[in-house]
Amino acid sequence: MGRVNDEAGMLAPYRVLDLSGVQGQACGKLLADLGADVVKIEPPGGDLSRTRGPFVGDDPNREKSLFWFAWNVGKRSVVLDLESDGGRRDLRRLVSTADLLIDSFPPGHMEARGLGFEELAQVNPGLVRVSITPFGQDGPYRDYQAPDIVAWALSGSMSITGEASRPPAHISDDAQTFLSACGEGAIGGLIALEQRRRTGRGQHVDVSIQEAAARTMFQVSASWDMNERDLARGDLATPAKLPWMWRCRDGWILWICSVGPGAARRQAGFLAWLSEIDAGRELRAMDWEGLRPDEMSAADWERLHAPMAQIFAQHSKAELYDAAIAYGFNLFPSATTADILASPQLAAREFWQPIAHADLGRTIRYPGPFAKALRAPPRPGRRAPQIGEHTAELLDTIRATPKREGPPSLKPSSEAPLAGIKIADFSW
Repeated sequence: MGRVNDEAGMLAPYRVLDLSGVQGQACGKLLADLGADVVKIEPPGGDLSRTRGPFVGDDPNREKSLFWFAWNVGKRSVVLDLESDGGRRDLRRLVSTADLLIDSFPPGHMEARGLGFEELAQVNPGLVRVSITPFGQDGPYRDYQAPDIVAWALSGSMSITGEASRPPAHISDDAQTFLSACGEGAIGGLIALEQRRRTGRGQHVDVSIQEAAARTMFQVSASWDMNERDLARGDLATPAKLPWMWRCRDGWILWICSVGPGAARRQAGFLAWLSEIDAGRELRAMDWEGLRPDEMSAADWERLHAPMAQIFAQHSKAELYDAAIAYGFNLFPSATTADILASPQLAAREFWQPIAHADLGRTIRYPGPFAKALRAPPRPGRRAPQIGEHTAELLDTIRATPKREGPPSLKPSSEAPLAGIKIADFSW
């Protein structure tokens, strides 16, 4: 796709005010990667995300949080006290220069401070506001709080996650559902900007984290649409009572055993490899087509499991992966953080991007953007800002500069307006 260059980003004409906390900060990062001028609005003392580790040099300093760095790279920082008249006045001034505002406050929080969408639209009729909250702006759950595990459970995703014989599982402890909602928020905000181009009017985009997470359950909805059957934990698994994850010499690999009708074809590459290395004679001699999972005893399963486990344990992840490529069978190494950092594929794609932190006297390697493009490619841009680093620069400018009219592409056209947006209708 060509090397990342220094062209302005796709969203370079646009300014985004990011008032969100942990639930919404990835939304602003996506837009910053695309070239938007994303201004992070922080309270006095800095955003709470800055208190999350790990920290550079294990120093629990708000200016050294790697969590903050990761989700706020490419943004600028302005400190405003929205509990004060002066802070609210300065926010309205910034709104007059902005195209999009992101927040994750509880429903009614902004309105109670005179900063609701209707009030801000009087300052800037073209403003698009994206609100990311656990359950949206209305409904009986609107005022409920929800950490990631709650949203994961109430979206239905937990019902199909984990072993069938064990309780439902939470797949991560670091805001998986928040990331889904942020993707939806970025898409919804861009669609609303397109509607503004057609009509000249902004709008309030309401993102429910629960609904965004529910939209990720594509296999469940597809199962109902095709078979009128609800999937439960274990329904996606192989009928073989064998593990999916196998220990090898230097870690773990994923390999799914197939038995019964069609198994000989699916296992052909694996069995050919065993023949080449003169291993697993009992496996190669087995009647794979004749095996019936519902009729096999625990001893039958163990006769499969023991030689397989022994073979995998004797080889490294790289050896097993190379064999899978050469002989055409499905096997995948479970990558560690070190494996990802050393990945030749990511290196070839120039995924890792060095960003200088002059304040720390070092350069930190960041994950690169989510896509590549020949023109105006997404890129991580500047390092994450220090607390209030750009406050004087931006506030002095807006106090002395007339309201920005926006880029020429935002002129309303005569086209009919699009329908209102409900983000549960879009998938990321």
